[in-house]
Amino acid sequence: MVYSKERGQMIDRIFKAFQHYIQEQNYFDIVYSEKIGYVWLLVDQPSDAVADVLDSPEAMLDSLFNDIINDVVFSPNNPYHIPIH
Repeated sequence: MVYSKERGQMIDRIFKAFQHYIQEQNYFDIVYSEKIGYVWLLVDQPSDAVADVLDSPEAMLDSLFNDIINDVVFSPNNPYHIPIH
């Protein structure tokens, strides 16, 4: 088993809670592998895909929260947004 029963249930609940958000994104995905657990795939350019193993519920939450924060901070609708060139 990749995760302990308790940690597996917790990370599954986190994944389910954010599933709609994950599905809406076109530049990353989170997939499950029976061999290593949940994996964050950066797929903006599929030929340059980058994988990051989410080895704990905390790692999954950290990745998702950081992504959501970046969505807000770098949103063109944010009045304080400064485009990065």
